[in-house]
Amino acid sequence: MDRWGSSESENITVTDVAFDAVSALTDISVWLFVCLVVNVSLYESSLLLGDSMVVFHVRGERNFKPFLEKDDDLVAAILPIAGDALLVGAAEPYVPDVDLITCELVRCSLELFVASGESECNAKLSSRIGENAHILPDEDVREIVKALFKG
Repeated sequence: MDRWGSSESENITVTDVAFDAVSALTDISVWLFVCLVVNVSLYESSLLLGDSMVVFHVRGERNFKPFLEKDDDLVAAILPIAGDALLVGAAEPYVPDVDLITCELVRCSLELFVASGESECNAKLSSRIGENAHILPDEDVREIVKALFKG
């Protein structure tokens, strides 16, 4: 019998099971996430919770996105888990800038964000909802449409 059906006394750890599961995967993007060190960052100020759930910080022209593309160079995966906490996964030490992350959570939200209260700052941020939520920036969409109508 294999190690899962064996009646012999064998120590199998959660790490062994996780490694076997991940080893069976062939998609290289999965390995990208396995290598991340995950930490919880706590804040005294209130964070906004966006509707995109997770935001990816990548190197390149569009630094924050609600999705990860295959050629992206991932800096960190950021998941708000409470009004004062972020779950941050990064391969290298990463200290999130709370003001930047708050703004990017809003920009990567498609329709809304949740806040602990009303404020002038939140009202200003609401105009930025959706700026970075789409797969293609508006400028690229316009270029594609223009090219379709030319041809």
